Amino acid sequence: MNRKLQFEYNVLQTLYWLVNLCTTAFIVPILQDQGFSSVQIGTLLGIRALGNVVFQPYLVRLLERQHKPVAINHLIAGLLVCSLVLTALQWVNPPFVIMFLIFISYGVCTFGISSFIDALYVLYDHQGHHIAYPFARGLGSLSFSVGAYFFGMIASMPLILVLQMVLICLLLVLVLKMQPVYQQHIQDVHTKSNNKDMLKQYPLLLYFLVATALAFIGKEMSGNFLIDAYKSVGGTTSDYGLGISIMAFVELPVAIFFTRFMKRVGIVRLMLISFFFSSVRILLLWLAPNVIWLHLAQVFQMLGAGLFWSGNVQFVRTIIPANYAVRAQTLIGVCYLGIASGLGSVLSGWIMQQSDIHILLEVSYIFSLLGACVLFIGTRIQKQNNP
Repeated sequence: MNRKLQFEYNVLQTLYWLVNLCTTAFIVPILQDQGFSSVQIGTLLGIRALGNVVFQPYLVRLLERQHKPVAINHLIAGLLVCSLVLTALQWVNPPFVIMFLIFISYGVCTFGISSFIDALYVLYDHQGHHIAYPFARGLGSLSFSVGAYFFGMIASMPLILVLQMVLICLLLVLVLKMQPVYQQHIQDVHTKSNNKDMLKQYPLLLYFLVATALAFIGKEMSGNFLIDAYKSVGGTTSDYGLGISIMAFVELPVAIFFTRFMKRVGIVRLMLISFFFSSVRILLLWLAPNVIWLHLAQVFQMLGAGLFWSGNVQFVRTIIPANYAVRAQTLIGVCYLGIASGLGSVLSGWIMQQSDIHILLEVSYIFSLLGACVLFIGTRIQKQNNP
């Protein structure tokens, strides 16, 4: 194991998930403080996700077709610079039309970073630089947890945007210092291949993508206005911050022991467990009568998304060859950051405008359960085809 590279990747995950905390868990409170309505917020989050769906696969195709290889590190750095500019523009609090354009660009730049950070690990691993990904991802969860607790105490939500800019700058410096790693060139025989060909060759990946999209629509819908769930039972922004902190903190034990779990249970079964408990968590959020119950529901993040964050990268590494690693990881990112986030955001904004948080959580649960069912069916079919 390259200790220097491991340390740098640990810090990379730690800083990234603090940025992610700003752009996901606290983006709705920020936009609410900036004066936007539920429908406008849902629209902004939806268009941000659409930008990710449209442009991130295009970035990957550009990477694969470059005659001169481009370091993934440099691509991430470029996305970070753009994200820094966009954050500064959002902090100014422009009118909705300008904010609409900003959030499209967020989808192209900021949302794309996650998949490429995961792809860094996959490519390092294929090149013989072994990194303990679950541990690094666990540190990301820890930073998310601690950050959520303290961010929840900030009285003025837009101040979080200032912290976001500082964190992006630190990430930029780090990613430029790390050892460059390049997307492996696809040989001529594969040059004409596309996502459809890859999914035909690896059908379980297709079921995984569909399941991810459905489950994360539910997760996104339940998460966008989770602060309203806390307020509906008498909670405060601080309670919400604590709830997010609990949700992230319980991911840490899973990250630490993930490799052991995977050896004993297998990556496919772990993903089934993940999708099942993700739906259980949303069910408990829906039924919660008070703040304590909401906090208890967050504990199920441990076996839900906690397994997914560590497991989806291992899933790709296990069933997909190196030359398709970035493409496969990008498709997963498009499903949960793009498709799911887009549809989930628009639906959640519309439902909140038309009804209330309880109806929103009910619909969220249905989507999440459908995702678990799709993956279960996919694994059954896979077993029948490959007895």
